[in-house]
Amino acid sequence: MEPTATPWPTATALPTLTNTPVPPTATPNLPTGTPTPSLDLSLIPERLSIYPVPKLYAGDWATFQVTAYVPEQISLNTVDVDIYINDEFLVRQELDGRNLGGDARAIVAWAWDTSQAVGDYTITMVLDPDDKITVGDEDPSNNRHELYVTVLPDNARPLLDANAAWVTQETDYAYIHVIAGTAAERDLPELVEMTDKGIAEASERLAEIPKRKFDVYFIDRVIGQGGYAGSAMVVSYLDRNYSGGDIYNVLVHEAIHLLDRQFVGDGRLNFLAEGVAVWGTGGHYKTEDLQGRAKALYEQGLYVPLPALIDDFYPVQHEIGYLQAGAFVEFLVAQYGWPAVREFYTAVDIRRVNSRAAEVDEELQRAFGKSLEQLEQEWLTVLQVYDAPATAQLDTLATIRFYNIMRQYQLQYDPTAHFLNAWLPRPNELLAQGFTAELNRHPNDKINLVLESMLTEADIALRNGNYEDTSVLLNSVERVLNSQGGAADPLSKGYFEIVTIATDWGFEVHRVEINGADATVWATNPYSAVLQKLTFSRNQNGWFLLQ
Repeated sequence: MEPTATPWPTATALPTLTNTPVPPTATPNLPTGTPTPSLDLSLIPERLSIYPVPKLYAGDWATFQVTAYVPEQISLNTVDVDIYINDEFLVRQELDGRNLGGDARAIVAWAWDTSQAVGDYTITMVLDPDDKITVGDEDPSNNRHELYVTVLPDNARPLLDANAAWVTQETDYAYIHVIAGTAAERDLPELVEMTDKGIAEASERLAEIPKRKFDVYFIDRVIGQGGYAGSAMVVSYLDRNYSGGDIYNVLVHEAIHLLDRQFVGDGRLNFLAEGVAVWGTGGHYKTEDLQGRAKALYEQGLYVPLPALIDDFYPVQHEIGYLQAGAFVEFLVAQYGWPAVREFYTAVDIRRVNSRAAEVDEELQRAFGKSLEQLEQEWLTVLQVYDAPATAQLDTLATIRFYNIMRQYQLQYDPTAHFLNAWLPRPNELLAQGFTAELNRHPNDKINLVLESMLTEADIALRNGNYEDTSVLLNSVERVLNSQGGAADPLSKGYFEIVTIATDWGFEVHRVEINGADATVWATNPYSAVLQKLTFSRNQNGWFLLQ
């Protein structure tokens, strides 16, 4: 069944709109994931990575992510990068693209076979090694950087990592791929049902029949927002999923991305692609009133004018950008119906013009006889009289704050997961080579267990509408981050104590629910993905394990 147009209320008084976003005073600082670069060609040391993270074991094939600032006058494909292992040349590659944050980079995939490489190594990355570029590279000293890595023996791998292998199951709509020994393999029957349901819902929403069975990968690792899609879909599925959100919503969202590639060409616009996915899913991380949330953004001074958002979509604060895109698409569908909006969406091609907003403006006029400015004003007029849910502002601001703090955690303790900088490997290539670590291995120190467990509980509280508990947990996480990883208050101290005790007993903690002097912990042992429930209690000496 195709979505149809729905008449909306109108108002006579237009809100004041400028082309400059209002400073977001209602939220903490918004981390971008990208430091301020130097003014000339240079490596960005904070964004140089070696995969798999966080540890290399003998037998891994290492991938190098080289991230650089490149002045506008320099073409990416004219910039070479050399990589050395202990001063021995390994490989040369050109910068070949940009990450979502706009930084130039090269992904030098599976370039170093560590099978015989146990020990300590210095990895040297050199930008423009032949010094071919002069204009725009006045300071060659910032073109070189060293990383230090230890390759551990193969027999030091954790058991589940050592036994990791791809497991595939075919369904009506998909080929589902999971890694042996993970939560996804444990819950595979439920994921089979959920995947087919999600693809069917996305198909109905877009009125687009899948032309093939999709490859769907459920991974034991948070990357970005918990999912991404290219020719296949990758979804984070783990017991300590600190990126939050509803797994089914992520499935439908990514399925829409796969389906719209069947009718939208290579000139697809990010703003519209994400807007269609949020609208088609009925929300971003959960089912939600998009217009009510858009109204909340505007009333709180967080609204980003559409031309600015369209021209530079991903660097805008993530939740704000996605909510506005989804709500604007929903507005267009309500006015003109999905078939007409789909035709407009398909016609937009960012390869034709320098300004993406100008391309949208031209196609809007062609499709609907109105400019982007006119339609934005009409939409904002509707928002003024829209009857938003009573919790719209509170929930929207709490969601933005949760993800700001979650990304602050990523920048400090899980940097390769941050969506602006993350390497999003093509999973079909990993499957073909039998590699799993890139989508399975992740930082697992005590600080990771503590903060990820706290963020997981904050997400649960947020989705249950318990904003007080959400705020308490986020306040505590923020204090730990600002104190560089130390227990900063009684709540975080309790999490540290519980995680320490459970770890000493050989468990990996995934959830910690504290209720006064009692706590329930969900954890796994090194040999199995089966969750065990542990009970803790507290006395004057601190927390202790009851069972």
